[in-house]
Amino acid sequence: MYPPLPEAETRLQQHLADRYTNIDWRPALKAVMDAEGDVVAALEAVGCGTRNCCISTNLEIQIPAHPKMPLQVTSLETELMHSVDDLKS
Repeated sequence: MYPPLPEAETRLQQHLADRYTNIDWRPALKAVMDAEGDVVAALEAVGCGTRNCCISTNLEIQIPAHPKMPLQVTSLETELMHSVDDLKS
């Protein structure tokens, strides 16, 4: 289940901090809520493929293809792979 609009907005504000601008996000949040659980309609509404809220506010949503791993996790993964190689030997 997805969070209700006030909770989604709060999470968005927390994540973006001072980069959050209500006037920019209001149309996108409304479009998602208006989709009423229809994921395809929601994605279409914020995907900027048609005349929708994104075009009027110049809102851009960017999701990185691969989130950056913290250095500690990367280091641990490397050590683990070396241990696996040692065990195979």
